[in-house]
Amino acid sequence: MSIFSPANITVIGVVGRSSTSRMLAAVATAVPDAVWPDTAIILSQGSSRGQNGTDSLAWGEALARVGNDGVVVVPATETRMRDAAMMTGATVLSFGSDPRADVKIVDVVAASTGTTFELELGSARYRVALQMLGEHLAEDAMAVLTAASAAGIDVDVAISALEELESVGPSTMHPITRADGVMLIDDTVSMHPSSVTSALKTLAMIGTEGRRTVAVLGQLDLDNAAGMTVAEESEYRREAHDRIGRIVVRLNIKRLIVIGDEARHIHNAAGLEGSWNGESVLVGSVEEAYDLLRDSLATGDAVLVKYASRPDAASTLVSRLEQSAQVTTP
Repeated sequence: MSIFSPANITVIGVVGRSSTSRMLAAVATAVPDAVWPDTAIILSQGSSRGQNGTDSLAWGEALARVGNDGVVVVPATETRMRDAAMMTGATVLSFGSDPRADVKIVDVVAASTGTTFELELGSARYRVALQMLGEHLAEDAMAVLTAASAAGIDVDVAISALEELESVGPSTMHPITRADGVMLIDDTVSMHPSSVTSALKTLAMIGTEGRRTVAVLGQLDLDNAAGMTVAEESEYRREAHDRIGRIVVRLNIKRLIVIGDEARHIHNAAGLEGSWNGESVLVGSVEEAYDLLRDSLATGDAVLVKYASRPDAASTLVSRLEQSAQVTTP
């Protein structure tokens, strides 16, 4: 697929920018003659963080670039952003599962084979079957379909373009099925807490298929600690990792491997939340994590690798697990 994306569309958010941009490119390539209005797709509060070598752009700045003839696409639950967008004079369209959304997403099902959902636009209802994994990618697709409808693009055509996508980039919820039936999910592209949470929710849904679920997690990417004292930042980081550990247990993930002392609070919180007996293990290196997994994976297991403290090490872990097909009895 050629990466052609309208230059007058800005995508803003802490996570999901790259996947949304690639989905936009798929639709724009499928309908090359479409005339897109100046559009700001704001996935969440935050900035573009210098995406693709560009300067960081905050959501308020993105709104300032949209004129009266432009379009702003926002999540229906983000009332602050929606109210700010209304002040620009642009057309504001909301998306999401909220009943107030202009474009609604319902009946989302994340499975090991992909993600399906229903889209409601006015009185019309459409079924979307993405090859990609994860409810959060379905939400990104909703943002793209909302922007495409504002550009006058036939919804069925836009949906078909998205359904043909097998991936929105390397290491983004990328499924690998080994010859022995073990499913690896490479999502090492980001360690932002919301990205980790979304990936864990997808893993839990895949677990409802009867698969044993295993999460391999590392240190979180926390970038908004500016202005904090050393003690405040330490507590902030502890609490963020603690929340992830508790989420793992509440989602009934069957096994947790935490890599690195920086991420130890994930392991500690999992133990406190569920009083686990060996289900959570803290290791000091990728090599130790590999040794544990190599000797314990069984046919049908689903393993989420969410570790990006050292991208080279993360990719090495995924590739080594892919090549290892030793099966033990669960």
